[in-house]
Amino acid sequence: MKLGILLTNSPFTEDFYTVIQLTKHALEQKYEVSIFIMDDGTYCVPTEQFKELIKAGAKIIVCAHNAEQRAVKEVEGFVFGSQTDWAQIVTEADRILGFGWRL
Repeated sequence: MKLGILLTNSPFTEDFYTVIQLTKHALEQKYEVSIFIMDDGTYCVPTEQFKELIKAGAKIIVCAHNAEQRAVKEVEGFVFGSQTDWAQIVTEADRILGFGWRL
């Protein structure tokens, strides 16, 4: 099973915690997990929790444009990409979950 996750909120939100826990459990179940972070989600890049998810096998892609806007520097292990990467995750995933956007 391939799971795609979109996170647009900062690490100071319930959404961040939910994505961390959900990803840990999905990886334990042998899911392939790809996380795309954009908007204020780019502030999650330097967190230890995301670094641990990468070590556990999650693929985390950061919107490079949004990171640049927020002066977030590149960190080893994270892929800095674009909306094209998000489109690829959506195309390849069996399930997609989004966290952070509020209407």
